[in-house]
Amino acid sequence: MKRALVLSAVALAALTFACLAGSDGLAVPSRDIFLLLRLPRVVLGLCAGAALAAGGVTCQALLRNPLADPYVLGLSGGAALGAVLTSTFAWGGPPPMWVAIAAACAGAWLASLLVFAAPGRAVPVGALLLSGVVFNAFAAAVITLVKTLVSANKAQEVLFWLMGQLEMYDYYYIGALAAAVTIGIAIVLWHGRALDVLVQGDDTAQALGVNLASVRRQLYFALTLLIGSVVAVTGLIGFVGLVIPHLVRASTGARHRSLILLSALWGAVLVIVADACCRLAFVFFATELPVGVLTAFIGAPFFVVVLRRSRAGELFS
Repeated sequence: MKRALVLSAVALAALTFACLAGSDGLAVPSRDIFLLLRLPRVVLGLCAGAALAAGGVTCQALLRNPLADPYVLGLSGGAALGAVLTSTFAWGGPPPMWVAIAAACAGAWLASLLVFAAPGRAVPVGALLLSGVVFNAFAAAVITLVKTLVSANKAQEVLFWLMGQLEMYDYYYIGALAAAVTIGIAIVLWHGRALDVLVQGDDTAQALGVNLASVRRQLYFALTLLIGSVVAVTGLIGFVGLVIPHLVRASTGARHRSLILLSALWGAVLVIVADACCRLAFVFFATELPVGVLTAFIGAPFFVVVLRRSRAGELFS
């Protein structure tokens, strides 16, 4: 009960901070600014952070590796590749949001085919990172090629989007994203007990009656839906799925249903607070920083620390 009260207080404080933060500092916004600008952006950040954190938990369980993260593994890069190709070469102007989300999900699925090509055993850290580096390099090369083929304004727009932004969207689009994220998290939660067993190995899971092929297919679908839908709307916001599950697991243990829910909550808090700080940065830099840049500043050093502590045979504690 005490922990729930603390979590509720922190979440409420984060929401308040995110709603008050603007380019001119902390101030109570007018009704129109709150409803048309601040609130949609906060809801978008909540959806993005929850999806990325839940996706990180899922990756780590499927690969039984604490370094697994949608951004590091290349799933976010694949989603970005699909979204960029669709938005750049679509006929008749920008595609509908559902088309961009579908293309981003397809790109994430393509990346997952490489990362999860040999499921069922603990993946060595080196092989895991190499798979992600290879696919990220491929996606970056294709995106760079696309930027050279389009106008300077379009190339700048793509570059800015890739850095990760919580832009102003109509409630209709945010509702579509929220629906996709809710479905993805619900699927992962449904298989929470199976994830508890999967991290112990395939033999143990099969002995306990887990249908490995079916569970993995559904989790891959949920993972690509979570990552693809978020990347299509916000661009690349990295390391949320690495940092948050580690911190939550250290304090609550490895029961996946509670881990997923708490990671989604803290992932949402991290993203909306980071975005609020980026808005406040306008006071000092006369420009608004991309939220993906700030999460990278937080996550990259954290990744190095976890990498140095990872040892063979001790992937999960």
